[in-house]
Amino acid sequence: MRIHPVFHVSMLEPYQISPLRGERPSPSPPIEIDDHEEFEDKHVLDSRISRGRLEYLIQLKGYVISDRTWEPAENLQRAPIKVREFHKRNPMKPRPDNMTAPRGTRRSRGR
Repeated sequence: MRIHPVFHVSMLEPYQISPLRGERPSPSPPIEIDDHEEFEDKHVLDSRISRGRLEYLIQLKGYVISDRTWEPAENLQRAPIKVREFHKRNPMKPRPDNMTAPRGTRRSRGR
């Protein structure tokens, strides 16, 4: 005769995922705003002119280095502060035509 384990409900606890060594928690999913997906936190790392368009190298919070992407400037319209902060730290990098460079710096133009 086999008997199954019996215990009181007070012994139950919610399941918690314990990350294994080297395992990272999954990044937060995008938020939907005006039918567009937006990520919570972006870090602007670089800018370039590619095929006549301004692009930014973006690192999303919670993602690994290999997930960095070059995004057209239009995709960062909802993050103007991040773009301004990037250009303040990197005045020589390509910038939008409507953004003025700080005095005493020459603007870099892509080819």
